[in-house]
Amino acid sequence: IEERRPVPGRFLYVGSLAPWKGLDVALAALAGVPGAELHVYGGQPGTAAWQALIKMAAELGVRDRLVLHGTLPQHELRPLLAQALAGILPLDGRFSLAARYTSPLKIFEYLCAGLPVLAGDLPSVRDLVTHGREGLLFAERDAQGLARAMRQLMEDPGLAARLSRQARQAGARCT
Repeated sequence: IEERRPVPGRFLYVGSLAPWKGLDVALAALAGVPGAELHVYGGQPGTAAWQALIKMAAELGVRDRLVLHGTLPQHELRPLLAQALAGILPLDGRFSLAARYTSPLKIFEYLCAGLPVLAGDLPSVRDLVTHGREGLLFAERDAQGLARAMRQLMEDPGLAARLSRQARQAGARCT
């Protein structure tokens, strides 16, 4: 297990760039959080989804704070998780797959890495994360709610540390 050394303002998302993942909400939230950056681990350079993220980030004025890494092997990803303040999973509940039928594996990965989880308040998420315990939940598709959660963690290191400890404890119960 890597020791957590979060870089101030660094948030991450791990996973595919599919529309139901809600990365449009994450980018809109990023626009409302000066000093924050979003690192995305997943997707492939040159694909339509990759280009759409770049275009949206440019339109929102956050292209310089969006870092796209592409897909990485797990052994390379683990130390990068330790550098993030929190893991973001803004699933789009308009897609039933996201709202009810997914088991969001990235939440398990975030928890096991001791990352507080910032996620939309959906049934698939509430099964794993309790607001104020392992992370902070925001109303589904609410970019301002996600931005508030991001700012809370940036402004309150004690809260971030407590959520991190509780996330790691929850992750330790996962097999």
